[in-house]
Amino acid sequence: MTNGNFIPNEPKVPAILQIINHPDGQPNQPSDTVYEYTGNIMVELQGFSSVGSPKKNYDIDLVNFFGLEIDTSLMGMPAENDWIFKSEPTDPTLMFNPLTYEFARKMGIYAPNTRFCELFLDGEYQGLYNLTEKVKRGENRVDIAKLKPEDTTGIELTGGYIIEMNHNGDPGAWDSQYLPINYGTSQLPVQFKYVYPKAVDIMPQQAAYIKEFVDNFELSLHQPDYADPINGYRKWIDESTFIDFMLVNEFSTNYDSYGRSTYLYKEKDTDGGKLKIGPPWDYDRGYCCVNDWVWEVTHPMWPFPDWWSIFDTDSLFKQQTYCRWYILRATEWKTEKFISYIDSVATIIEPAAYRNLERWPTVGYYDFQAAVAILKTILTDRLAWMDNNLSGADCFTSVDNLPTETAELFPNPAHHQLYLKPSQKSGNLRITLYDINGRMVLQQFTEASGLISIDISACKAGIYAVEILDKGKVVRKKLVIE
Repeated sequence: MTNGNFIPNEPKVPAILQIINHPDGQPNQPSDTVYEYTGNIMVELQGFSSVGSPKKNYDIDLVNFFGLEIDTSLMGMPAENDWIFKSEPTDPTLMFNPLTYEFARKMGIYAPNTRFCELFLDGEYQGLYNLTEKVKRGENRVDIAKLKPEDTTGIELTGGYIIEMNHNGDPGAWDSQYLPINYGTSQLPVQFKYVYPKAVDIMPQQAAYIKEFVDNFELSLHQPDYADPINGYRKWIDESTFIDFMLVNEFSTNYDSYGRSTYLYKEKDTDGGKLKIGPPWDYDRGYCCVNDWVWEVTHPMWPFPDWWSIFDTDSLFKQQTYCRWYILRATEWKTEKFISYIDSVATIIEPAAYRNLERWPTVGYYDFQAAVAILKTILTDRLAWMDNNLSGADCFTSVDNLPTETAELFPNPAHHQLYLKPSQKSGNLRITLYDINGRMVLQQFTEASGLISIDISACKAGIYAVEILDKGKVVRKKLVIE
């Protein structure tokens, strides 16, 4: 309820939020007076192109009587104060975002939680929405260290940070020193913005630090030794997050990504110190019209960085992408699991989807059941296409450049402690342990001298893959931990 106040693009204005959500599964009615939540909020319009849609997005902050932000759980989601009512004006099924986030979470990464809800504004029905977690720093969102204004030197300066690539009308913090791959059509630079700390709050030393870190990552991609597993671009980024980000954007054919609505965050050095990409965000324009790799086809107007074009020339990145895909497709990303999710959601929201269609007959929606059927066909075909266009060597026993001398790994099965005898007597090694879902659970760098001890006491029992990078050669071995 806004008491008749106009909701602008900015700044936020006061209103009251009331949520009806019967825990016993009984239908919710607008006339109900028992609320799961009722409280003060500050609200404004949200989005860039969606601001021009008749069906608006709303960005809200939960506040107390004095206007101070409060963290509260809404509809069973973890407590926070920042939320968005997403209208999904370009999505005929209204589930593109929930679907994508659900299967991103199945990878073991954070993606925003959502809840379907029907929205009324001052008594007027607004249609079916997704109540969505806003991307921000926090224990239940992007879980990185808090950066205080006084953190301007030493280890405290190193994190955490959140930045965004997005041309959304707001001024950028800085532009990439490298042109996007589609500059001929977009005529826009790749642009970075401060998200955490906000541009108005970030200290000059902090702003300079994160810019230099990202600049160094981009510089490393354009050096002759860019693919070096230790001193190349992997020195700056968590490669596994870039692989996951790519796979999520590709199965969803989300051309509104890579250079737009794309978040990155940097951990404090004591937490790993690498630049990571994510969380996934904004898929209401996905599931359409792409018959090749999205990172390669690109949207003509939004600038795409050349990162994935360079990753595609790195045989190790491509092999690890294949292995991640192979394991996901054998487990959490089976086609039938995607279809089952779509069917289950469609069954629940169908009546509300048709009420939404009646409320907004001119926003491009059509028959809901037909839209769901088309989504299932597009997704099934896309998953099969990726199966046929991602290739690599066996993910547990060998790779194409397997050396003739192999490292010895024992005992196997192992418990608490693992030992490695490298094939080389000198040089640097990178030892990485992956679980059965293809997630990196351990990584250490060491000198190739004598017998190397690896502490695996924190690893759960199960099957793992051990990857050893030894003077540019790769060995992968299957490991059982008891």
